[in-house]
Amino acid sequence: MSIFDTLFLFLLIISVSSFFSPDFKGKVVLVTGGSEGIGFSTSLLLARKGAQVVFCARDSNPLWFNGSSAEKRINSDPLVLMGRGSARFFKADVRNAQEVRNFIKFAHDLYGRIDHAVNNAGIGGYVLNLIDLEDEHLLSEHDPIINNLYGALNCIREEAKYWYKYGNPNETYSIVTISSINGVQSCPGCSLYAASKFGIIGVVKSAALEFINVKPKIRINAVCPGIVDTSLTRNQVKMEKFKLQNWEGDYIDDNNPLWPPFKAEWEAQLPGKRIAKPEEIAKAIISLLDNENSYLNGAVVSVDDGGTDQ
Repeated sequence: MSIFDTLFLFLLIISVSSFFSPDFKGKVVLVTGGSEGIGFSTSLLLARKGAQVVFCARDSNPLWFNGSSAEKRINSDPLVLMGRGSARFFKADVRNAQEVRNFIKFAHDLYGRIDHAVNNAGIGGYVLNLIDLEDEHLLSEHDPIINNLYGALNCIREEAKYWYKYGNPNETYSIVTISSINGVQSCPGCSLYAASKFGIIGVVKSAALEFINVKPKIRINAVCPGIVDTSLTRNQVKMEKFKLQNWEGDYIDDNNPLWPPFKAEWEAQLPGKRIAKPEEIAKAIISLLDNENSYLNGAVVSVDDGGTDQ
């Protein structure tokens, strides 16, 4: 095969894959909690597909929530440059409805429109036992019901209000909100986290029915990831070994000797014997966002390699 034949085949593969891949060129997409983990991978993949992504994070910890660094990483990615996408960071805490409104206004002022939203922001919030609920600090800063459930409610409400005010009544807008495998089956020690993620599914199913016959139509779906290789997953090592909460102490990275045996122990219990990569969850999110899937509404999609079927 000549070099020209090889080049032609390469371009053909790219063309065919682009045809079957969701196209977000010119679309403006909000992503909450976009500085790391699933949120970062979703922002990066959307930008590679030509979207103008506006993401938020608290930006309170330089290791976990450095939104400015995440913005630079996305905008310097060769595939983002090739796809003419982009990412912009805005500092916002989804627990605060006014900050959510500010975030949406920032995106609108930049681009004059918003097409989709991914409500991903959340915390792990696994408590060691219910006695820990007496800790006032836990009940405020690290309460997953406030962070995850009320954060999702704030986002869905403000996004819907935005589209009712500025949206085209003949278009359909879509929201994907992130729940968890612990939103469909719980586990010991995750009382508050499970409550928040079960609650998100209830909100998504109800809101999808509320917005189904209005103009503009808003599709709302949920993704329930299984165990994913993110900082929140890795930091659960500290709960197992030191009885610390996942936000306490040092960040568990590849160089920490505790991570490989912890990962191997978890993977041995999974049907497919491996933990997911964040980009695998991002691909499912983007598929649900795509309005080609126009009849998917109020759906709860488990992305866990069959884990919830056990």
